[in-house]
Formats: sequence, C-alpha cells, structure tokens
Amino acid sequence: MASRIQGITVEIGGDTTKLSTALSKVNKEIRDTQAQLKDVNKLLKLDPGNAELMAQKQRLLSQAVSETKEKLDALKLAGQQANEALAKGEISRSQYDALQREIAETEQALRETYLKPFQALVENYDANGLMSSYNRIGAVWAGGSKVLLTDVLRGEWGFHGAVITDYCDHHAFMNGDQALRAGTSLWMSGVTGGQFAQETASDSYLNALRRAAKETLYMTLHVRVVNRDYSAASGDAGILRPAYKESGLGIVQPLIYVVIVLGIALIALCIRFLVIDHKLRKELKAQK
Repeated sequence: MASRIQGITVEIGGDTTKLSTALSKVNKEIRDTQAQLKDVNKLLKLDPGNAELMAQKQRLLSQAVSETKEKLDALKLAGQQANEALAKGEISRSQYDALQREIAETEQALRETYLKPFQALVENYDANGLMSSYNRIGAVWAGGSKVLLTDVLRGEWGFHGAVITDYCDHHAFMNGDQALRAGTSLWMSGVTGGQFAQETASDSYLNALRRAAKETLYMTLHVRVVNRDYSAASGDAGILRPAYKESGLGIVQPLIYVVIVLGIALIALCIRFLVIDHKLRKELKAQK
C-alpha cells in the first residue's frame, strides 16, 4: 500500500527519489498483469482445456513473478537504507515498521504467485521428485536455499522425496556443501572439474548424507510401487523397470578384463623399451 511508504526515500543508481515514485511504474505493471490473469482464469473455468488460454496464463504468471521480484528488490534496497535512516532519526519508527510490513506483503505475494503450482504438485498429486532451479532467490542460489528446500518444501508442504540440482557445471556458483545442508538430495554433476565438498568428516555432514540417501531411496521405491500399481491396473508393462539379468558372458567376462590389463601392461613395456633404446642411441651418437 502506498500509505505504508509515504515519506521514505531511496537511492537507486545514484539518484535519490521517493520510494512511492520509484515503485509507481512497477506497481502499475503488477496491477495490469493481475487484471489480465483474473480475466484469463475466469475464461479457463469455462474452457479448462483451451491451449491458447493456458499459454497466456503461463506467460502472465512468469511476467507477474518478474514484476513482483523487481518490486521486492527495490523495497529491500530501501529497507537496507532505512536502517541507517532510522538510526539517524531521518525516518520514524512507525515509517520503518510500515516499510517492513510492505516488504513482508510483497514476499508473500511472490510466494503465492510462484510457489503455488509446486505446492499443488506436492500436496495434491503426491510428487516425490523435484529439481531445484539455477537462479538465485535474492542473494541465495535456489539449490542452496534452506528456506526453500527445507522450511517450505518439507516443513510446510510435507514433501518426503528427493530434490536434484540443475546441471552443475559451475562450482563457483553452485556449492555442493551448501546444497546438501540446505536439503538437496542428489547432485547432477557436470563434466568440468570442481570440488564438490569442502569437509566430509563432521557429524552434521554425515547426518546430511544419511538424510539425502533416505530421501533418494524413498523416491525410488515410491516410484516403483506407483508404476507397479499402474501397470497392474492398465496392463501396460512398459512402464515397469526391466528386471536385472546376469550378463551372458559368464566366465568370459573376467578373462576379457585380464586381456585388457595384459594389453595395457604390454603397451607400457613397449614404451619403456622405446625410451631405453632412444637413450642408448643418443649415448652412442655422443661417443662418436
């Protein structure tokens, strides 16, 4: 609400302006987007399978998240500056508290807009496998956010399955220790180097590993049971995991390994002899 931020100024890009003025454009965009979403949702109740309306809804939801995030960033910047302003007596305690309420309300709006579909998947459709995103939530990588992966996902929604990271080829950005302790269960390893773990000996780390293993097993077994029940009801056996079969090579397989090892050893000997021969030739040539 505009009344909450009256009299508060914010410095953005070196320019000082009233916070209400700085937010006027994004607030208008948010209102316009919400009005369009309301209209689309109204039409979808009459025609739930309309592909064009569904596409518009997804686009508008994405737009709403972007706009609300923009507003939240501006409010948090103002909140940081308000701490100093309050200490200097430039704003009153009531103005400061009102700004904090505005920030809280905007964060709640972001949660209601963006997290609702995922909440429905967990609570209404018993989802047991999720992937965390690559982006940041404020200053925290989503795959390393304890608030998102533990407090909200497991604490509030009752999720028991496994969470896998997005493709991890950027170890400076995606930290393995942070992900594990935040509630991640599986790490989608990339192809480049990078240290996954900085410490593995503490009790807290081992407990986090046990938790991740339990979540992964829960997801795997739950999926197999669901697939089994679906196959029995539908007669479709294609969804079942193929049964494990012994290799047809039998006793031949160990022999293949022996041949490979002997081949590698032979190549190593050949290289050694070539090196020795090269040295001898150089010595003979030097003697002449």
